[in-house]
Amino acid sequence: MILLAVYSGAEIVVADEPTAALDSISETEVLKLLMKFRKEKELSLIFITHEISIAKSLADTISILYQGDWAEILKRPIQGEWIVKSEYGKRLFES
Repeated sequence: MILLAVYSGAEIVVADEPTAALDSISETEVLKLLMKFRKEKELSLIFITHEISIAKSLADTISILYQGDWAEILKRPIQGEWIVKSEYGKRLFES
């Protein structure tokens, strides 16, 4: 599915839990592949995940949803740590 999305000429790829139920080796390979295609094809990637550690390591922007509403939208800091203001976001980042 990843190859189909990337080579279809799409400018935006939505990856909804692409690493769910994968072992750590497969997860790493899928993430590497997505990042490779993102860079090579200049894609916008919307990466939906419950794994905040993955989001923190890959994303330029993180949107946090809470009970179906936007709790917070974070931009990657140039240096230092992500600046999280919402209580729900803080709990996510601490977990």
